[in-house]
Amino acid sequence: AEYMGKTIIHMQRSPTRTGDLKSPITCIAFIGKQNQPLSVRCYGTDDELAMQFAMYSAVDILEEKIAQQLSQPSVSVGGQPPIQPQEAYLGYLCPAVSMSNEQRIFGYVGPTGVKILVALSAEEREVADSEMRVFFKALHKTYADALCNPFVTDTIESKRFLVTIDRQQKLLANPLQ
Repeated sequence: AEYMGKTIIHMQRSPTRTGDLKSPITCIAFIGKQNQPLSVRCYGTDDELAMQFAMYSAVDILEEKIAQQLSQPSVSVGGQPPIQPQEAYLGYLCPAVSMSNEQRIFGYVGPTGVKILVALSAEEREVADSEMRVFFKALHKTYADALCNPFVTDTIESKRFLVTIDRQQKLLANPLQ
């Protein structure tokens, strides 16, 4: 379905087990190079549509940060063409407010232009940037593994991909597991 020129995809909510610490993650989104949604996974929120719109809004801010990075002076090494410094982890992008609570959205851009957005609940524990960098790298590896699967042709949302994303989300909540 489409809304205002944006493709709306069915979001899947992952069940949480009792006894687990509550994960600070409320949403993980993979957005393609052309800003098409590849996968959106929500956790512990009833306001999924608002979460999807918040993620789309964060893409605009993420693209502004990328443009700022690309406008920085380039570095020339040994007569080679200038290298643009670009950090894949872009950090905190913006807040998002839903009916249930407030979230903080963080962003990451892979070398192929895939954008990964993660929304964290502002009410849960603070997550260090170093933890977020490691988390985003793990998410990007999961994405790359899904793309390299020759049997996946129309979507990255295979059962294995979704289970791996859910496991990584739980590990951020319970880092000692």
